Amino acid sequence: MPLPETVKALPPEDKLALVTAIWDDLATSAPISLPSDELFEMRRRRTELEHDPTKSLGPDELWRRVDGE
Repeated sequence: MPLPETVKALPPEDKLALVTAIWDDLATSAPISLPSDELFEMRRRRTELEHDPTKSLGPDELWRRVDGE
């Protein structure tokens, strides 16, 4: 969905306030339904990490990857 020009014209602080309001509204909305293949993959990964927690990333490694280092 393309952003309306009125939203694009907002200053960054107002855009952040809008995103926050939308995020808060989502928290009180009906649950989002995920496709069955995505649910299966999510459960598979959770089970894999429960059986071997060493496969998870620590916060430092996570941010290193996010930052592209």
